[in-house]
Amino acid sequence: MGEYAELILNGDDCESCGISFHDEGPGYPRRCKGCKDECDRDEKTDLMEILDKFLLKPGINVSENALEFFSEPWSDEKYSYWSDGNIIARTQKIEKITRKSKIASQRITGFSFNEQESLFSQPPKVVEKICDKCENGIAEPEKTCPECDGRGDVIAETSYSDYEVECASCGGTGVSTEVRCRCQTEVTKVGQEFIQDSYLRIISKLPNANILRRKIKTLAGIPFIFDGGRGYVMPVVKGGDRDG
Repeated sequence: MGEYAELILNGDDCESCGISFHDEGPGYPRRCKGCKDECDRDEKTDLMEILDKFLLKPGINVSENALEFFSEPWSDEKYSYWSDGNIIARTQKIEKITRKSKIASQRITGFSFNEQESLFSQPPKVVEKICDKCENGIAEPEKTCPECDGRGDVIAETSYSDYEVECASCGGTGVSTEVRCRCQTEVTKVGQEFIQDSYLRIISKLPNANILRRKIKTLAGIPFIFDGGRGYVMPVVKGGDRDG
């Protein structure tokens, strides 16, 4: 082993940039303050990129009102939050997240964020999928309504006469409503409850993620934890039949 490698392994030199420390090495590799701070920033950036996937995006059945509250993370005095209304994650306050949302904060007051960590276990593995049938979870974006062929009305027949009525499929617009893609509705059983696979995939990417597997079925948010934070995901009322 070379002399330089020994200095790194003993902690005499920074393992990242190679600068020499003024004190004696502790007997294991270490980083100087500059490299450690940079590494911490990189890890925090990576975590935020994952958490940003919990935010609400324009799509099916998403109102402008909901987008206003849940399309960006927000902070209070102690914590920063990410949510789309069905899942929420919380970390220690990140200074660059300066947005405040009193209404969004009021909507999460029922979550305690203090469950015993001994009750948690790793989330079930869900196969990563790249869906080529949809865009942002929408399988059929705006298109001509097949029921009325774009006219907005259909012919109703009675024994006496025929007459036009508003098309029930498109509400008279002549355009079909958006249809949620199957990739957004697949679920996996976790304990006695079902969680959307799309959420489980993101949770699994969080560092050292674990989730609570309840022994009884409830309609309350299911807690999960990860290095640096905690969260809740809402169960699906009716799910599939795959155990996780």
